[in-house]
Amino acid sequence: MPHAIQIRQTGGPEVLNWTAVDVGEPGSGQVRLRQAAAGLNYIDVHHRTGYYPQPLPFIPGLEGAGTVEAVAPDVPGLKVGDRVAYAGPTGGYSEVRLIEADRLVRLPEAISFDQAAAMMLQGMTAQVLRSKLPRTSCSRWWLRERCASTSISASRSRMRQTPTKHWKRAQLRAPPS
Repeated sequence: MPHAIQIRQTGGPEVLNWTAVDVGEPGSGQVRLRQAAAGLNYIDVHHRTGYYPQPLPFIPGLEGAGTVEAVAPDVPGLKVGDRVAYAGPTGGYSEVRLIEADRLVRLPEAISFDQAAAMMLQGMTAQVLRSKLPRTSCSRWWLRERCASTSISASRSRMRQTPTKHWKRAQLRAPPS
């Protein structure tokens, strides 16, 4: 049975629970996705702490990448084995998940799952900031510096945080047996 990091109550990192989840078959318009990487974003912390409330319990994570495992009959353009990425809705901190097919973008082979999981929300944010900020040398510096973030490796027992220069990412791995 696949696992996910589930939050049953708001709080600090101690409320992250490694839980077995029943995923099932995709419904109309959905695919079942085996996650290879999940993005970690500041909004995930806001969801966990309750600053941006979510209905409890929930699985955090707004972006990720993986391989399509199953496709609903009414979904055109995707097939089992396709490499895809997405931004939203929550549920990214899972090994396997159901997601609406219209949220997915296919990945070229040149983009890794780690890169894809890290770029979706950051890419959208950069595009909005680039198109909305006045064209000054300061705004160019600000946008570049805001791309700095963190990297985590998730496991049942702990999450290790290390700084990275450009991307945030989280790889979900099954805990050691």
